[in-house]
Amino acid sequence: MNEITGYAIEEKIYESGKSILFSGVRLEDNLRVVIKIQNSEYPDPQELIRYQLEFSIGKGFDHEGIVKHIDIRRQNHNLAIITEDFGGVAIREGFNLKRDGVLSFLQYAIQIVDALGEVHRQKVIHKDINNRNIILNAEERKIKLIDFGISSLIQRETQSATRPEVIEGTLLYMSPEQTGRMNRSIDYRSDYYSLGVSFYELLTNQLPFDSEDAMEIVHSHIAKTPIPPKEVNPEIPEMLSKIILKLMEKSADERYQTSLGIKKDLQYTYSVLKGEAEYSDDFIAGTGDESHAFMVPGKLYGREKEIETILEIYEKVKEGNRNLLMVSGYSGIGKTSTIREIHKPIVESKGYFIEGKFDQFKRNIPYDSIIQAFTNLIGQIITENSASVAAWKEKILSALESNISILAKLIPDIELIVGTVQKDEEVNTENSKDVQIAFLKLIQVFARKEHPLVLFLDDLQWADSATLKLIYTVIATEEIESSLHLLLIGAYRDNEVNLSHPLILNLEKIRKETFEVERILEINLNPLNQTDIENYLSDSLHLAIDSKGLSDLAKLLLEKTNGNPFFIGEFIKNLCDAELLYFDTKWTWDLDKIRSSKVTDNVVDLMITNIRKLESDSMEVLKLASFLGNVFNLDDLSLICNKSKQETMSLLNVSMQESFIQALDDRYKFFLQSEFQDRIVGV
Repeated sequence: MNEITGYAIEEKIYESGKSILFSGVRLEDNLRVVIKIQNSEYPDPQELIRYQLEFSIGKGFDHEGIVKHIDIRRQNHNLAIITEDFGGVAIREGFNLKRDGVLSFLQYAIQIVDALGEVHRQKVIHKDINNRNIILNAEERKIKLIDFGISSLIQRETQSATRPEVIEGTLLYMSPEQTGRMNRSIDYRSDYYSLGVSFYELLTNQLPFDSEDAMEIVHSHIAKTPIPPKEVNPEIPEMLSKIILKLMEKSADERYQTSLGIKKDLQYTYSVLKGEAEYSDDFIAGTGDESHAFMVPGKLYGREKEIETILEIYEKVKEGNRNLLMVSGYSGIGKTSTIREIHKPIVESKGYFIEGKFDQFKRNIPYDSIIQAFTNLIGQIITENSASVAAWKEKILSALESNISILAKLIPDIELIVGTVQKDEEVNTENSKDVQIAFLKLIQVFARKEHPLVLFLDDLQWADSATLKLIYTVIATEEIESSLHLLLIGAYRDNEVNLSHPLILNLEKIRKETFEVERILEINLNPLNQTDIENYLSDSLHLAIDSKGLSDLAKLLLEKTNGNPFFIGEFIKNLCDAELLYFDTKWTWDLDKIRSSKVTDNVVDLMITNIRKLESDSMEVLKLASFLGNVFNLDDLSLICNKSKQETMSLLNVSMQESFIQALDDRYKFFLQSEFQDRIVGV
């Protein structure tokens, strides 16, 4: 291979499992270029689309700190991305602290932060900031960011739990939320964590967390405090060490919130080292970091006691209990968010967390939520290594024996583990005792000491009778294996059930027939109080808790929202949209204007008003999606919309940007309209 139409290929620069980088020239003017080609004779169609997306995103930037994307071309069955060659190398190879010094590092760091700030201003999350994707030309003292192959085009993205080796990104630099094992979505601040790891490595010549065991690295990112850089290398200024640790905070809310805040601290450090500013002994990283955009905090407020209770129950489950925990409260009160806080200890104990959600319009489908949950679990297992999958196959087949045919009909994905199964076509899923036995045996396979199982069933007020019977059998039947390590969590809206509701009757039956008093526990989530809301505002608006007017604003929000956490977030976002809450050197508001405003204090009306802001085509697709339930797939939606997947996804993308819907993984990217298709020669 020595030529792509219009370009001459020279020598290989770098090769990975997915790509090969070559130096080259553009024939028409001898411009030096870098050519990135897919490292496969017949690449997967999704990889072709990924290259197209990478080029499209990169082409949208016009910034001196971001490599210029020049062209994208066909090369046999592959695609080649052509970018400028500005004579640089990966910064991990081109920078040496002992040789170049801290001042040079700070100059480069400021450039990197500027470039990353531009990425975020374009509403892109890079998702793979590391010292191979930062290119340094030491002679010109310039840096550029490269590689937007896995970048996100939405403001918040969810990463599902999967095997660390297959998560998009570079594990050693990955933020806790990007691992998929935190109760947090990914936003632009994920890049700040990766930037902190990159800076840490450049200054100490080692990574904060390293191991041959991928899960050990995941655990470290989530729970382990890094050794301060200054303790690793005493030559690093204390201020700079603090900046890096601020970037690497486990919670995105505790990190820097803006690139300007990072840059301000780096510039101050540079000035101190140059003797142009005085060092302050009480320097606190991020003090001057002020975000102009409102973001709903990831932290939960007013739920400390409830979270502690859930964690205590899980500790008992790890020792050998099977417990049923019922969490009740109004819609939007935070039931799901509170329950998902158990993710971290589950990761630490190598357990499994699975969940299913009942749908108001699917109550006639037996075990629908249970099937969702175990399909999710199978998805986690098949991403483990081949030896692990083989071990699970043996355990499942040994435990279920003839019952495997029943489960294969209900959960087709189980064949991805155990192989093709002859299905039992005569199964009556509503009443069959065999189905109950099959599910019980499956639970017994997974709820073991070496990997406790947490099964979360949401919106139980809409549960089918077969599922309620299974819950009773699992929890109340004494014949069930006593050594199960199982926590079954159910969430329901207590305002939508009465004493004669099947769920309440089932719970009462369990209470009467369960000998162990602590086997069934209950938590009721109440609205937030004024103190909770004050803390929420203090964190989200970056104001001191005793700031003037903060208490009055919290009191007004309590009156308008009745302390409903979801409604509080939506209400504040609408205040920002109406410029009744705005940033002017600090967050500012006028209580009288808010009181007299037309911003509704009804959460349903508020959401309807927001949805009506969508274009008619996008609103129509969202309406049709709602008929498919709270979870839907693009195949079904495009079919009922009578549109291609690309057209449907393009219209859905608007709703994703506004957070009306949320992608469960990153496959949405592959169906976005490719407006740049005509730029690709031969496509």
